[in-house]
Amino acid sequence: MIIHQGTTEAIPQVERLRIVSLVPSLTELLYDAGLGEQVVGVTKFCVHPAEARKTAKVVGGTKTIHLDRIAALAPSLIVTNYEENTKKIVEQCATLATTYVSRIATIKDMLGCFTEIAQLTGCIQLDDYRQQGTEMLSKLEARNAGRTRRAVYLIWQQPHMAAGSDTFITAMMRLHGYENAITATRYPDLTLDEIKALDVDEILLSSEPFPFQQHHADALSHELGIPCKVVDGEAYSWYGTRALRVMERLLTA
Repeated sequence: MIIHQGTTEAIPQVERLRIVSLVPSLTELLYDAGLGEQVVGVTKFCVHPAEARKTAKVVGGTKTIHLDRIAALAPSLIVTNYEENTKKIVEQCATLATTYVSRIATIKDMLGCFTEIAQLTGCIQLDDYRQQGTEMLSKLEARNAGRTRRAVYLIWQQPHMAAGSDTFITAMMRLHGYENAITATRYPDLTLDEIKALDVDEILLSSEPFPFQQHHADALSHELGIPCKVVDGEAYSWYGTRALRVMERLLTA
C-alpha cells in the first residue's frame, strides 16, 4: 500500500510498528518523537541523531537501496519522500509494507506530514509538534510582513544551482526574512550574469550539498559586487524537528 501525503482517504494506524525511514529529516523526527526503538532501518545519510545508524540497520542511500536488507527487517511502515526517493524505490517498498510518501514544499506541508505520521504511528508527540509549529509559523509570518530582502540561495557550484520557488528552502527563506528571487521551479542552473541580473540584496551559499565556505563567499561577492554569506544548509532544507528548532531560534533572535 502506498499512502501519498494529502490523501483524502482515511489513514490507518499501522500495527506492530517496525519502521524503515529513507528520509534523513524524518528519521530525526521519528527519534525525537520517541519512536527510535521502532525504527529498524535508515539510510547512510541519516546522520541525526548520531545513534540512528547504530541502533538501526543501514539499508542504502536515498536514491539507491538494498531491497533485500529492507525485506529482512520485516518492516510494517516505510517512510519515503517524493523528492528524495525515486518512484521505483517507492514502488519496490510498497511490495514489502505500507509506504508513506511525504511531499513537503511549505511549512504547512511539513505540519500536515506530522499529522499523517501521527495517524500512522499513533504517536501523540507528533500532534504536539504540529501545534507548536502552527503557532510559531503564525508569529513569524506576522513579524516578517513587509521586511523581506531579495536573495538567491545557491546549493551547488559549477554549475551554480539555485533553490527554486517550489522548494522547502524557499519556505524557510521566508521565515528568515528573505524573498527568493528565483521564479523557476526545482533547482535551476544559473550563470553569473543571470545571478547578477536578478538584482538581489544578498546571495546565500548553502553549507550542503556543496560545502560552500567563506572563501567561496568572498570570491563571489568580489566578482558580482553583491554581499554573499555562507548559511547552515540543514537550517534551510531539513524539515521536521530541526525546522521547529530553527523557527524557535528565529522567534527569540
